[in-house]
Amino acid sequence: MAEELGEYKRKRDPKRTPEPFTSKQKGAKAPIFVVQRHDARSLHYDFRLERGGALASWAVPKGVPLEVGKRVLAVHVEDHPLDYATFAGEIPKGNYGAGTVEIWDNGTYELLEEKPDGGLTVRLHGSRLEGIWTLVPAALDGKEKNWLLFRKQDDAAPVAAPKGAFRSDYRAMLATLATELPKGAGWLYEVKWDGYRALGYVRGGEARLVSRNQNDLTERFPQVAKALAKAARSPDCVVDGEGVRPRQRGATELLGDAAGKAGHAARLRRLRRARDRRRAHARPAAQRASCPPGESCSMPTRRSCRSRQPSTTAKASTRPRSSAVSKA
Repeated sequence: MAEELGEYKRKRDPKRTPEPFTSKQKGAKAPIFVVQRHDARSLHYDFRLERGGALASWAVPKGVPLEVGKRVLAVHVEDHPLDYATFAGEIPKGNYGAGTVEIWDNGTYELLEEKPDGGLTVRLHGSRLEGIWTLVPAALDGKEKNWLLFRKQDDAAPVAAPKGAFRSDYRAMLATLATELPKGAGWLYEVKWDGYRALGYVRGGEARLVSRNQNDLTERFPQVAKALAKAARSPDCVVDGEGVRPRQRGATELLGDAAGKAGHAARLRRLRRARDRRRAHARPAAQRASCPPGESCSMPTRRSCRSRQPSTTAKASTRPRSSAVSKA
């Protein structure tokens, strides 16, 4: 496969990207594997196996499955040079695959089975991944590049989670009332935030937010869920946290929802109008009636002062005319 790196080189310019272009033999007793977290145009995980002097590679959008029997899409891409197994860094904008590359796991593997159609079954020995996985050229949607990756039961690795075993019923770690601070080692202290307490379930690279009362908050805070899926640095995990909006000088406020900004702005406008009306009615009568009859008022309420001026259509006074005229 080392001589088949033409596609890899065609897509990349060594003068513009820090990605490696060499495949130096490592002399390892067992072939290597690497899983790289690639935050490019779309976040995915690259699953790579050393094969014939290069790295056979698959892009896995939902990450390597940890549950036994769970199947995920694995898109077969061009072979990569062996030195790519240690690459981590930033691919500059304007280059193929621009984004951040991190090593999520690596180690060695055993080839347990290779089928005539190219299907592979391997036992991985990594820091995070330990067990048996199978790659099947399923040609999903009629495309040869669309494979399936799934985990198989491995009696030698009892830590494997059976399908559907991932819990979704965790409870938030809430504080309890006490008359005094606990003493002794093993205690941690944290800031008391004023926000939404929630659990974030990241499954297959997608996050779901659940409140302390088990209400789904994902649609209410879609941006938070999307950000959590990227920040978790793992396709499967559970996060316990508080959703707040930071303000100046370290203060926080209640996190706004998806209707958020528009609803908040509307509330502010209503409050300002109510405040302006209160100020207008609090002015002396002489000030409130200072606008000429019929002219637009400059007051915050922007109402005509005609109703506040002395009526010009009132009946004539019965008092003597001279009494209504001031002396010069």
